[in-house]
Amino acid sequence: MAEYCGIPLFQVYELDVFSFWALLRDLVIYNKSQTKEGRTWLKNAHRLTRTEPESEKLHRKAGKGGSTRHGGQEHQGYYH
Repeated sequence: MAEYCGIPLFQVYELDVFSFWALLRDLVIYNKSQTKEGRTWLKNAHRLTRTEPESEKLHRKAGKGGSTRHGGQEHQGYYH
């Protein structure tokens, strides 16, 4: 981390915890972005942190056209 930040090692030990974790996060992102496998890892890591579904992508993948909910028909549950 000292090399990445351009500071002496002893100053890394003197960083407050918030600065340390922010710099560590940036370092991991920087290192992972250097390779194809790392970029794939970063995309998956970002995807896994999402809390809302990407509805438009899901609808397109399912062949629903994107904006039509439930295939354009009224959804009545499992048993019609």
